[in-house]
Amino acid sequence: MVQCNATWDPHIWDPTTFVDIDVRALGFLPLHYTGSDIVSSIINRVTDVHQLRSMFPTLERAEGEQTHSQHVTLNWPFHFPGAGHPPAHGMHDVINAPAVFDHGRMSDYLKADAIFFTVMRDPIARSISTFSHQTQSSSWYDYLERMTGAAYPGHHVWGHEWVALNVNSMAYDLGWYQDVWGLGSGTTMYDHDDERIAEFVQYLDGHLDLVLIFEELDKSLVLLGRKARMDVVELAYKSVAISTDSHLPTTDERETLRQLLKVDAAIYDHFRAKLTQTWDEQVRLDPTLNDDLDQLRCLNQQIEYACTVVRGPLCHHAYMADVDTYQRILKHHGGLHTSFFDYWLPQVR
Repeated sequence: MVQCNATWDPHIWDPTTFVDIDVRALGFLPLHYTGSDIVSSIINRVTDVHQLRSMFPTLERAEGEQTHSQHVTLNWPFHFPGAGHPPAHGMHDVINAPAVFDHGRMSDYLKADAIFFTVMRDPIARSISTFSHQTQSSSWYDYLERMTGAAYPGHHVWGHEWVALNVNSMAYDLGWYQDVWGLGSGTTMYDHDDERIAEFVQYLDGHLDLVLIFEELDKSLVLLGRKARMDVVELAYKSVAISTDSHLPTTDERETLRQLLKVDAAIYDHFRAKLTQTWDEQVRLDPTLNDDLDQLRCLNQQIEYACTVVRGPLCHHAYMADVDTYQRILKHHGGLHTSFFDYWLPQVR
């Protein structure tokens, strides 16, 4: 095993201790192509070992047709939560599926101490990743032509799946085009309205407890752990492949992307700066955050070695299961918690 300076609590995953660990209710919004699968997988494992009550997606849809999103969703790209869910009674511990952010409705389903968070990624890097998944676009020229047409001022985009994945996609998932926050129009009418965009950023700032930044994921997770009352061990993860394309956009094409992704860029820039400021302030108040960061990176290194280099029994399948598969296991079988770390944890103590 890879060696590093860290001491792990051998009892942290003992099922008999779960009742004493008070994890806060978790409202996680996975944004597409942002590396959010890493965080969703962490939440799946936390849901499992703490036996939390998660709001699982159903296959019914209240509007439109079945989505071709990466995952089964909570009615994305339409209004949360979709058909098939009982009335909201504030009884759930976890929301962890693609959905369009609606703080009011989501709060109704989650317990009162819920924190809301998401993960964002540099908009240009995210678009390059999205482009690599496109089957209709053979070149950046074709892709940008389609984006430009979809982003035409006043174009109705609400419920349009391709737009939701490609044009200000992070803003779409955060509710920019819906009317719940009071200013959404369902169209691209305000995509270049600086005042309206600034109001939306402030709305999000007041309703999201934390925005994780993919480029600073480990620091983001340490801050999440403190807010959600999760141990560093619970935040450890195996990295996932983040798609990039060898056919990169030219300088001019990148500039076109920046113009088309103006809302995404404004939100991302705000929350990346806020994360940096928050981290610096919190470390000044509590330098042990740096210890947590070192521990997290150490454990990540060991998981990566066990699951990528060695493989075999040192890597529990909970780290390898994709998000949807794990959620089906949680929904239909109660999870893997009875033997969750039997193979892996003893090797890293």
